Amino acid sequence: SRLYNDIALIELDRDAVFNQNVYPTCLSTDQSELPKDVDLVVTGWGLTEYNKTSSILLATNLSYTSLQSCGNSYAKANDGRLYHDIVDTQLCAYSPGRDACGGDSGGPLHIVKDKSINNYRVVGVVSFGTECGCPLPGVYTRVSKYLDFIEAVVWPELCYQA
Repeated sequence: SRLYNDIALIELDRDAVFNQNVYPTCLSTDQSELPKDVDLVVTGWGLTEYNKTSSILLATNLSYTSLQSCGNSYAKANDGRLYHDIVDTQLCAYSPGRDACGGDSGGPLHIVKDKSINNYRVVGVVSFGTECGCPLPGVYTRVSKYLDFIEAVVWPELCYQA
């Protein structure tokens, strides 16, 4: 199913121009369960409550939702898209009335390390959800579970061949 292993890498044909919305970030390498009180931020230019794409980068704060709670929420909603429930290569986040929306897929879910110095780590990639702002968690692809894949593509000369 497209809902699992929902991650891709793209290669730009020119250097990125850094500005307030475009800048390098670090990937989270931590594969342990996220703390319940972790600060998460999802960003994107996707659809707004007026069903129009945003001309400015939007951000919203979300709370971590355990895989079990997230899976239970989707089972109760009888979503039917998840053949294997929510798995450990995914993570979930939710806050009432806040969500990633259409057009945000592939965008980052950041864990806040130190907001005072803009220190964030990408912990997830927007994968799927239901309707924007609905009372079901959004589902994200967990970046730390794909570090071997990412490094093999980005730095193939550093990979050891058997």
